Amino acid sequence: MNQTTSKQTFKRLSKFYIIALSIIALLTLACIFSIQWALYQQSSKAHVINIAGQQRMLSESLSKIALIIQLNNDTKERLKYVNKLSRILTLWKKHHQGLQLGDAELGLPGNNSAIIIQKFAHLQPHYQAIDIAAQNLLAIIEQDGSPLTADVLLFIKKIVTEQVTFVQLMDEIVSQYETEALIQLNQVKIITAILAFSIFLVLLLEGFYIFRPTIQKIQQIIQDLLKAEETLRNIVEGVSATTGADFLQQIVEYLAKTLQVDYVFIAQLKIDDPNQMKTIAGFAHNSRFEMVYDLNNSLCEEVLYGNTLHAYPQAVRQAFPLDTMLLERKIESFFGTPLFDSSGSVIGLMIIMDSKPAFNQKLIKSMLQIFATRISAELERVQALEALQQERASLAQHVQDRTAELTLANAELARAAKLKSEFIANMSHELRTPLLGILPIAEALQEDSCNPQQAQSLNLIVENAHRLHSLIKDILDFAKIDEVELEINPISTKALSELCLRQVKILAEKKQIEISSTIDSTIMQADERYLKQILVNLLNNAIKFTPEGGTVKLDICSDTKLGMLDLSISDTGKGIAKQDMERLFKPFVQLDAGIDRKQGGIGLGLTVVHRLTKMHGGRMTVESEVGKGSRFTISLPWEPKTNIPLLTNRK
Repeated sequence: MNQTTSKQTFKRLSKFYIIALSIIALLTLACIFSIQWALYQQSSKAHVINIAGQQRMLSESLSKIALIIQLNNDTKERLKYVNKLSRILTLWKKHHQGLQLGDAELGLPGNNSAIIIQKFAHLQPHYQAIDIAAQNLLAIIEQDGSPLTADVLLFIKKIVTEQVTFVQLMDEIVSQYETEALIQLNQVKIITAILAFSIFLVLLLEGFYIFRPTIQKIQQIIQDLLKAEETLRNIVEGVSATTGADFLQQIVEYLAKTLQVDYVFIAQLKIDDPNQMKTIAGFAHNSRFEMVYDLNNSLCEEVLYGNTLHAYPQAVRQAFPLDTMLLERKIESFFGTPLFDSSGSVIGLMIIMDSKPAFNQKLIKSMLQIFATRISAELERVQALEALQQERASLAQHVQDRTAELTLANAELARAAKLKSEFIANMSHELRTPLLGILPIAEALQEDSCNPQQAQSLNLIVENAHRLHSLIKDILDFAKIDEVELEINPISTKALSELCLRQVKILAEKKQIEISSTIDSTIMQADERYLKQILVNLLNNAIKFTPEGGTVKLDICSDTKLGMLDLSISDTGKGIAKQDMERLFKPFVQLDAGIDRKQGGIGLGLTVVHRLTKMHGGRMTVESEVGKGSRFTISLPWEPKTNIPLLTNRK
């Protein structure tokens, strides 16, 4: 940074700059005010001149109408001009009074100059003579009708005679108004020119006394910054590819060479002796060096525990006569800063020393402040890396031990899973064997003649046997869902839908439920067995939760743009509440799970459907409104006009 630039200089320049701007602002405002005032005055003067001109024309009109009255022999026409004379006389008198005394209605200020007031005084006798003659003329005509008597002719002559003098004097007044307006405009121009010159003068002085020295100082600062930038670039380019100890060593070497000093080093406290420091990177007299030194009575001790940068550009030995390191090396200038980790703890220090006074102390301080943070981060990184390596060694052993434990646990889990599958398969077999023996007998007995009580008992046996068979099937499907291996083949949507609808037809007829379908006949790729299970399960659910007389509909439609085939089952059942949607696909969950629930099942059907849909690479969505019904949609990947499987066989 520029050593000659001080805070006082910048404050002084800032103060002058603010004063100059204030003066310019005031002068500018004064100029604007003057211009606006002049415009207002000119507008007012123009209006006054216009009214004065009208007054002259009104006086001429009075004279002309008086002559017309004299020359006109038609009584009616003469009376009409008499009325016109009365109106013009009233307006003429109003203008005359307004020009002298002011009139807000006419927009006349009445602030006339002494000259104009004097001219109006000269005009006044002629004005009064015309006014009196006109008033008498009107009075005689209104009293006697319209005969042209000698008095009438006398008054007309008086009006005409005085009008000539009135017009001449009125012309002088108008001319005086115009002269005064022009003088006022010239005065404003002079004031504006003075203000503009003042602004220019202030700008000139501002440029000479403020901007010129500021630009000079900025140029000096830029030169210093360029030098510092070059120094930083050289150092960064030299150390950018290194880390750890090599990085620290290259930093001190580049700093020593760039700043042209004798000593640059980085040191840390010894682990076994906190009263001593050891260099971890050092450069002195164009070569690397290492040293261990005592902190007692040393400047380094003050730097280490002072928590701030210490700068002694000269005579440092006189300031610290007991520091043997300074004395032995004949150090004249000293700069040092502590190094902190991310928690704010001191982890070392960085020192720059020279045997001659430092004339570039600003640059040295900047370099210390810039690189202290980077060096601190590197020291902390090295320490963290060492700790990490130790932790990795410990973790590797721990991982090895845990791997052995997990291997054993996985083996036990695999064995347990196998036992679970075997247990479920055996349980299903043991349960279904007697059940399949009971069911045909009960159904056969239903066909024989029996009394109502026996028929009711047989119906109960058959219904519960079918229900138990369905529960066993759901449990077995759920248990083996993770072992399912899909066999993807081309399937006709029309054939599949007809098969599924036939399978649920009897159940729907029992509840008098109408089943309809809209099928987009196409070929899709899926596992026919499990896709049939998905549709039948959803159709059964729709029929189960739809009251008697309701409707169930199957829709299959394709979307070429999205490449999806949507299989939708909708019903007019009781619907599903919003708060129950999240629990819909959880296993062993029934939405009517009370003791008196009407529908059977253990809550596995939708879980199996959801899992099978995801295994096909599809998604399952639900739309429902309580009291109006539900709509379940299975969306599967689909490509039109192809029999090439879209999905590989998968588990």
